[in-house]
Amino acid sequence: MIDRGFPKAANETLRQNAYRELKRMLIGGRFLPGEGMTIRALSTTLQLGAMPVREAVQQLAAEDALEFAANRTVRVPKLSIDEFRDISEIRALLEGEAAARAAAHISPAELAKISHALDRIIVALDNGAPHEGLAANLAFHFGIYRASRSTCLVRTIEKLWLRIGPLLIVPFRQDGPSASAFFGSTLPTHFQLIAALRERKAEEARQLVREILVDDPDDVGLADAQEQALRI
Repeated sequence: MIDRGFPKAANETLRQNAYRELKRMLIGGRFLPGEGMTIRALSTTLQLGAMPVREAVQQLAAEDALEFAANRTVRVPKLSIDEFRDISEIRALLEGEAAARAAAHISPAELAKISHALDRIIVALDNGAPHEGLAANLAFHFGIYRASRSTCLVRTIEKLWLRIGPLLIVPFRQDGPSASAFFGSTLPTHFQLIAALRERKAEEARQLVREILVDDPDDVGLADAQEQALRI
């Protein structure tokens, strides 16, 4: 079973349940940029009442992950290319810091989980299971970031992922790329990141995260995907 990034907390309320599941769906690419939905439809999907779902939607709207639209619907915001690249730069700073801190604290069990998650991304995407691949991608990254032992840092990173998560599914909706296309030139970098964490090389881990998020010249295809999404 893959850790999908947001484990259920003890004594979780219905609102917290709805928020956690909607967050997982947004970050996992279950919705496209600009896609609209109703509270009723979300309640049916989550098998929860309208009240906790509405409260979760309001919280996500306050975090700029959803926005209210006409006819009692909510919508996934779209990003401009400049916004996407700006978020990528900020992510590189924060996620690089999380990886550097993780190098000092990560356990063998955590390393095994992120290594397994990376293997699962490749298998799932090459088997035509993009949602499973994106779930494994979430587990890979947040397995590292949680190892930073900084709850505040992880929560801040989550909010940025809420903005870019809907972009991740766009290429699969249109072209269905393989793992090779999804990773672009960064697949070896992912393996190097695991090695840097294993060897406690904090600054190397920081730089490798930056290479994954920013330095790839094709932006792992997401810039083009965003341009396509803006036309949906």
